[in-house]
Amino acid sequence: MQVLINRMNKGDYGKTIAFFDVVIYNENVDLDGVTIKGFKLVDGGNGMFASAPSEKKEVDGETKYYPMVWLGKNLLQQINESAIAKYNEDQPVTQDLDQMINSLPR
Repeated sequence: MQVLINRMNKGDYGKTIAFFDVVIYNENVDLDGVTIKGFKLVDGGNGMFASAPSEKKEVDGETKYYPMVWLGKNLLQQINESAIAKYNEDQPVTQDLDQMINSLPR
């Protein structure tokens, strides 16, 4: 399984330092996969980490966030590593998905 970081938008959003989408695909199946939109890269007290999309709800007058996507530990680690590497690249990271797909080895 491969992970591509798509359309990373860097900025100063408080602790959130970037928004991005993730494409998960099997490299043996011609990029047939799934795109998950709405990830955040957060600069927390213990370093940067990827945060999966979540939904904000008010419960008993308290704001709570609920995950919209459940990810396994290994997949989340792969997303973390890929997102941090992409963030640290010197080149602009906002790219079209088609450009990313066309640049992959076949």
